[in-house]
Amino acid sequence: MLTRRFIVVFVFISSIGALCADPLDQWRFSATGISNFTGLAYGNDVFVATAKTGPDSGWLGYSRDGAHWETAQCGGGDCGAQVLYHVLFADGRFVAIGASGLSYRSTDGMAWRAYDVPPSGGTLKDVCFGDGKFVVVGEGDSCPCGLAWGTPDGAAWTALESNDLPSLSGVAYGNGRFVAVGSSEYGLGPTAANVFTATNPLVPWTRRTLSITNEFLSIAFGHDRFVAVGSEYHSGEASIAWSETGDIWVGSDAITTNPLTHVTFAAGTFLAMDNSGQVLGSTDGVIWQLHSLGSGPAQTAPLYANGSFWLATEDAILQSAALSSVVLSVGTQVELTVFGLEGHNVRIESSPDLSPDSWTEVGNLTLYSSPTIWRGDRAAYGQAAFYRSVLVE
Repeated sequence: MLTRRFIVVFVFISSIGALCADPLDQWRFSATGISNFTGLAYGNDVFVATAKTGPDSGWLGYSRDGAHWETAQCGGGDCGAQVLYHVLFADGRFVAIGASGLSYRSTDGMAWRAYDVPPSGGTLKDVCFGDGKFVVVGEGDSCPCGLAWGTPDGAAWTALESNDLPSLSGVAYGNGRFVAVGSSEYGLGPTAANVFTATNPLVPWTRRTLSITNEFLSIAFGHDRFVAVGSEYHSGEASIAWSETGDIWVGSDAITTNPLTHVTFAAGTFLAMDNSGQVLGSTDGVIWQLHSLGSGPAQTAPLYANGSFWLATEDAILQSAALSSVVLSVGTQVELTVFGLEGHNVRIESSPDLSPDSWTEVGNLTLYSSPTIWRGDRAAYGQAAFYRSVLVE
């Protein structure tokens, strides 16, 4: 079982009225001076972001804290990036992709190198990592076709160009296969052609026909299932579907009518974003809860870093409240007020001195609501005790 450890809060307090019940209802706003964010990633203790600065130009930068940003360097000078649509950290490196058949690669997020991705006019829209390779999907500029690319290192790319693929906007890997999503072909034929699967991304992909008429924009994998989001072709309203293999899909109640633009899976949670600034959270991709960013719509898929979710709006970076935190009070028993993501499991650990190897499990609970009270025995008289919550995936 995977676990994630988060910022520990040791506070003696009698009032919790000012604290937020669910982290997805509380976001901290950081203005950046950068406009039109398109991608956000985190790895090796560095945030990396991409942005669109003009019709044919983009920006690539990095930050240590998510608030203060520097322009990335390519060969000793500022990266003169084309429009970039996405950035991913996986397998120890960042890969940024976008228009004009170029990609960028870096191990530290600060120094980058550009690589040609054939054919030269391809538009690269989304990237995932699976089966030992980075896989990118998008479209060509000289034909009405979709493309898929693969590389083991982010440098040497191989392309599959196919008239059987439409323009693809999202890709994810799980359960031994890649699943890509894109626009429906209802204007050209009687059945949808918006989901494609492959175990090898560089051979023809298998077309999947769905009974629901979706325009999918994004896809994620977690808890042994794929979740795709977008909008219904005819009404334009939000649409969500899930599948364990990518073959058979089931629709979910989106609980909002606004089209959905991004979905991600992190810290045991699916998060979907709509085009009005709302956040949909789910532990299984089937039942969703609605939250609000309190700002404009998200321009990037959320990611997990340093105990919180992070995302970019048009000109700012947003950070959620800590995904797991505790407020401590002591009477005849130790009483912890535990805050976190509703529906998730939390393990309570205690330490006498905060040393890394001294933490032991003293209890566990499921956050059917947040906050939830946990009570335990006090330490022996004269002994110190520290407590923390650990979100369990």
